[in-house]
Amino acid sequence: MAKHPRASHANEQRDPAEALTPWERYQQRQKKEQERAKKHQTRRKQFSKELPHLTKQRHHQLKWHLIILLGVFSLLLIGLIYGVSPWSHVDHVEVTGAQTVSRQEIVSASGLNKKKMVLPAWQNQKEMIAKLKQKYPQIKKVAFSVSLPNTVRLQVTEYATIGSFKVKQDQYRPLLENGRILATPQTSPLKNVPVYLNFKSGKLLTRTITGVLKIPRGVQNEIASIQLTHNNINPYQIYLYMDDGTQVIADIRTFSRKMAYYETIRKQMKKKGRIDLEIGAFSESAS
Repeated sequence: MAKHPRASHANEQRDPAEALTPWERYQQRQKKEQERAKKHQTRRKQFSKELPHLTKQRHHQLKWHLIILLGVFSLLLIGLIYGVSPWSHVDHVEVTGAQTVSRQEIVSASGLNKKKMVLPAWQNQKEMIAKLKQKYPQIKKVAFSVSLPNTVRLQVTEYATIGSFKVKQDQYRPLLENGRILATPQTSPLKNVPVYLNFKSGKLLTRTITGVLKIPRGVQNEIASIQLTHNNINPYQIYLYMDDGTQVIADIRTFSRKMAYYETIRKQMKKKGRIDLEIGAFSESAS
């Protein structure tokens, strides 16, 4: 008798595990449990090997945490002791670099004294420096530093004095490289710097100073005075009077460049006279 095709197909789709005997299924389960136990044992061995390293690493981290905490605590303790000790107050102020302002004037204007504490003085140094620069325009910058335990150092840098500004007859004032005119009156001009005549504080003066500072140093040292002519045709016209009596006519806008030819032209002159650098560059000797 022929088998039914549906029954044959059902036997083919049957789970292979169902075809095993109970003993075979038991052995299969035991094998899987042994494999799991073996993997678990391998993991335990690996963990046992890593455990000393992890413990050492943990001890190392704890050691550094303790060192950091002790360091912070020590700093706080030192700061507390310093804050309540006499060393926390300013004992001495050293001033270096000042040329036209005395040490006593700078110390007085800074407000630093033995009643002041070092730390607040250090924290408020910007305000202190601003006060110094406002009172003394010749101060360009001040470097503030502290030498422990309680000495304050002020390194002063001043603007260079590059001329004497004539206010009126027998009255002059120092002129700084930044164009500022000091209020200190003087009855005679400063030595070794040119006298600025007929100028007013403003752009023409500042531009002239900028031009002079671009001239070669040797030529700068030969300038006795610079006069603004107030020429109606050319408001930028200036006269430069040299130490040897030579007169130079120039333009504020171009003289710094053209003064580079001054020494060459001067050597070609047989005697002192006038050099015109306003438009071109030529000279004429005095008759």
